[in-house]
Amino acid sequence: MNPRIQNQYEIDDMYSALARIHEGLDATQSNLANACAVFLLAAHVDQNTLDEILQIARHSVAATA
Repeated sequence: MNPRIQNQYEIDDMYSALARIHEGLDATQSNLANACAVFLLAAHVDQNTLDEILQIARHSVAATA
């Protein structure tokens, strides 16, 4: 488990918040909202953490293709 996440409720709350930003958006708007969130969050982590996050994200998407 990620040491930054204290319990399952935090994970559920984060997922719910992420899901809510997509309500009422079409696919293009939803993709743009995701990109915006990534850029904003990226400004709050160091480069090594960002590189690791992006590598994991890319791997998880490539694994489903």
